[in-house]
Amino acid sequence: MRPRQGSDLSISTQDRGGSAVGAVNYQRVADILYVDRRRSVATHLQHLGSPKDTAAVMRHRKADTAQAHYVQEMDEKVIEALDKLAVSLFAPKPA
Repeated sequence: MRPRQGSDLSISTQDRGGSAVGAVNYQRVADILYVDRRRSVATHLQHLGSPKDTAAVMRHRKADTAQAHYVQEMDEKVIEALDKLAVSLFAPKPA
C-alpha cells in the first residue's frame, strides 16, 4: 500500500539511483519510523513516571529493557528549549 501524498512516507518516491521506491523500501521506512516513535514515547515518559511505568507502556516485563533500548537521556537545557518551542508553536495567537 502506498502512502498518501504528503504523508510521512511520501518524502521521496525515488531511491538515490532514480529508481522507483517499491513496497519493500516503504516497509523499511515504516519500520524505522515505528522504532523512532517507540523511542520518543519512552524518552518522554522518563520524566512523567517511573522506569517501571515506562516498561509497562512499552510492554516490557523488565524496566531495564526499556531503559537500555529505548529511553534516551535528555539534558535539562534541551527539555527547556523544547518546551519554549512548543509554547511558541502552539500558544494561542492574539485575536
